[in-house]
Parts: sequence; C-alpha cells; structure tokens
Amino acid sequence: MAKKKLTLKEEYFVARLLSVRTSAETIARIMGIAPSYVRKIKKRSGMKPLNFPSNYVTKSKEETAVFLFKKGYPLDKIAVLLDITGERVIRILRKKGLLC
Repeated sequence: MAKKKLTLKEEYFVARLLSVRTSAETIARIMGIAPSYVRKIKKRSGMKPLNFPSNYVTKSKEETAVFLFKKGYPLDKIAVLLDITGERVIRILRKKGLLC
C-alpha cells in the first residue's frame, strides 16, 4: 500500500474521531491509511492513549443495539454492525430487559 499524505483538514478530522474514542484501526480503514499514521497524528495532537478493557462496550453501542433490536434486526446482524460478539448483544439486551 502506497503512503497517503493527509491534508491538514483530514488530520483534524482524524483527531476529532480520536477524541470521540474511535479506534486507530477503524480510522485507518475509513481514511485508507496505516494505523501507525493515525497513532502519529494522535501523538502530535497531544492526546493521551486510551486503554479500553477488552470487554468494554460504549453506551452508544448499547443504545444502538437496543434500537436495532426494537426495529427488528436479527442478533447476528446487530453484532456484525456494532463489531461485537453475539453473546455481548444478548447480554446487553438482557440487561435492558428485552430478552428473558
């Protein structure tokens, strides 16, 4: 993959995505750059590294899972869309009282 040089505006966009806790790998896929380049932007912008536990699910993902389930999406489709496991989706829905 050839190196892609980002404009200042694109680097600002990457920094904004990082500030809302988007992973470097996800941003790299969106922007078509290497994850190491995203981490360099993060370091240059002065952001502290965020460490998530491996079982961490954000509130927005929980709310999205509930919303999609209420709209009639199957559990496996929700898991793929939110990039979490099927067991995690079931756990979220049970916690919200939607599954027995």
